[in-house]
Amino acid sequence: MINLIPVQAKRFVMIEYWSRIAIFLCSLIGLVMLTMSVLLYPSYLAIKLQSDVYVSKYEETEIVQNEINYLETQITKANELVSHLRIEENKVTVGETIAALENLTHNVSLNYIEVGQSERGIDRIVVGGIANDRNALADFRRQIIEHHLFEEANIPISDLAQGQNVPFEIEVVPSLLNQ
Repeated sequence: MINLIPVQAKRFVMIEYWSRIAIFLCSLIGLVMLTMSVLLYPSYLAIKLQSDVYVSKYEETEIVQNEINYLETQITKANELVSHLRIEENKVTVGETIAALENLTHNVSLNYIEVGQSERGIDRIVVGGIANDRNALADFRRQIIEHHLFEEANIPISDLAQGQNVPFEIEVVPSLLNQ
């Protein structure tokens, strides 16, 4: 029967046939896409809500981390200040050091006391004077070493040459409390 239709009508029928097939396929694809979107919409909502929760948690965590970093720097500064205050509290002043040396003078007269200071505190002390005899000078040195503010007392051997009225110059090393 198709052979009885004229050629132009055959073309028209073929075009109409293929266009109906294309429309059917497009409709079928559209129906499949609509069905898929309806079926996947709950999953999309769940993923969207979960990602929103993750984003908000991330932002909260970022804010908390910034606060922690700020507080950490403040605590570090406070600890540095406290340690500085402790060091300053434990430092011995020059006046206390000089008074301690003057209190140790039995049979010894002091002519001068040179105190060298740095940023850390007292770092060098030189004591000069005259001792009644060598034993008095040795006792003075021993008392300096036994005192808690001092670690060492260095007497040059040349200072021990005389027996009476011994001039001396002692280099005293302060203890860590003075530094």
